[in-house]
Amino acid sequence: SGNSSQPCSTSVARRTSICRRGRSACSRDSSSCGCRASLATRIAEARETGTELAVVAFDLDHFKLINDRYTHAAGDTVLRETASVLRAHCRGSDLAARIGGEEFCAVLPRADVPQALQAAERLHRIVRALRFEGEPDLRVAVSIGVATAQPPGERADWAEQGRVLMARADAALYRAKQNGRNQVRLWDETPAQ
Repeated sequence: SGNSSQPCSTSVARRTSICRRGRSACSRDSSSCGCRASLATRIAEARETGTELAVVAFDLDHFKLINDRYTHAAGDTVLRETASVLRAHCRGSDLAARIGGEEFCAVLPRADVPQALQAAERLHRIVRALRFEGEPDLRVAVSIGVATAQPPGERADWAEQGRVLMARADAALYRAKQNGRNQVRLWDETPAQ
């Protein structure tokens, strides 16, 4: 069952599908992250309520190797099970979608840095603990990037704020990949070493 107090995320099993939580949902379009419109909505809500917002970008590590070693059917099972676990560990206000391949994005309203990191670390542990019937050696690793933002000011461009927040989460994810994968990284302005 969902957790009503801890931020996490939910996901979907099909590339263009939607997982609806709270008052809005996100879907993929051909020109941008599928969460852009919903992210703009969440940013507007954050401004109205004066609360923080977090974005979590995550990617299943070495997913092609899972498909190659265990078959595409096993890879599909990994995606479905990951989505199921994510759905089971989200708050009603959180929003997430599979945005392509083995990549997911979650929007966590009212999540400050410690809460967002706690949610990401919990997600990391849960995905790593997944076991698959018929494939006792199959293990899943995940790299996660986290970015948070204060609500934008009255005149802020919400769409631009969303793009910046997504780019920061993606940069943190890239840093996790560069530093050995299978870890959570928080975006900061310090260049990667």
